[in-house]
Amino acid sequence: MTRRIAALFVAALFMLACAFGEVATPEPTRRLTRTPQPFTPEAQTIATAIPVPSPTPDLSAELCPLTGLRDPAKPWLARRPLLFKIDNSPPARPQSGISRADIVIEHLAEGGVTRFDAAFWCSSADEIGPIRSARIIDLDLVAMFQAVLVHVGASNENLAALRAAYGNRLMDEGTDKAAFHRTSDREAPYNTYTSSEGVQVLLPGRTIAQTGIALKGLKFGEAVPGGGKPAARVHVPYDRQFSDSTWEYAPDAKQFKRGLMGEPLIDAKAGQAVQVANVVVLFAEHTVTDIVEDSLGSRSIQIELKGKGRAVVLRDGQAFEGQWLRDDPKGFIRFTDANGRDIPLRPGRSWWQVVPTDLKLTYP
Repeated sequence: MTRRIAALFVAALFMLACAFGEVATPEPTRRLTRTPQPFTPEAQTIATAIPVPSPTPDLSAELCPLTGLRDPAKPWLARRPLLFKIDNSPPARPQSGISRADIVIEHLAEGGVTRFDAAFWCSSADEIGPIRSARIIDLDLVAMFQAVLVHVGASNENLAALRAAYGNRLMDEGTDKAAFHRTSDREAPYNTYTSSEGVQVLLPGRTIAQTGIALKGLKFGEAVPGGGKPAARVHVPYDRQFSDSTWEYAPDAKQFKRGLMGEPLIDAKAGQAVQVANVVVLFAEHTVTDIVEDSLGSRSIQIELKGKGRAVVLRDGQAFEGQWLRDDPKGFIRFTDANGRDIPLRPGRSWWQVVPTDLKLTYP
């Protein structure tokens, strides 16, 4: 009887505990277990295949060093610059290919006429000419552009100096006839033409480096620098009988259009007037030498392009007074302001006019 009473007493206590919210102790938490997996190279690849942001491409590497124009193909990395010597006497006009050149350098030859050196590196043209003889200034220009000079002969003295300085970097019709052709619509010597590709295909056969060319000196920028003066029309009076030159600014195109002897200078191949984004007038010392250039007894002109001198940069309808600098005889030229800061050119083709120091340049 006593045991029964005790059992009833224990049961009563349990029911009383439930009434007051006491609960039984839960079972211990069951932990999940994972069997270690063996290491494999595939597992490491999956673990480390975290996306990495791609580096920002350097678009400046796609800019032609002579024009500042973008070309993703970067043709200048695989070929050497070319300088084509082009006549500008009246029977040679209109010329071909000059509107396609990266830069055209114009200089006085003799007798009041001028001559062009058309620089091709980033661009090309399938008809360039008429090609004529080299001049003393080409000793500096070939060095400056690290170029191959394409020409038809020269005076004995100038040709000897060029051969001594540059050897097989001269492409002369007399020795490289395959690169040239004569047209039937003009009289000699104003009918010799070539092409940039016609010259380039012959260069691999020569021991001339085609890569590693670095031309540094020009700076480009879309923004117009401060300090300019209005220059809607510019007069460059080389010679009033043969080579009186003007530049008219076309705001819509942001280009200067070239005039010669009161008429537009035409590129016969392109069938249009020559226009460029930049014109640079370089003032340099001119000295008449004893070297005879033609049957009339005209004397060759020595033009000094080492050191420094006055320069006027024309862009965006404005003129910027500055100077040209070239201390290294093998280096490229720079155009700077009075404080030595580079004057940026507008991206595009340029025309350089090398003039005597006393020429009266006007841009009203």
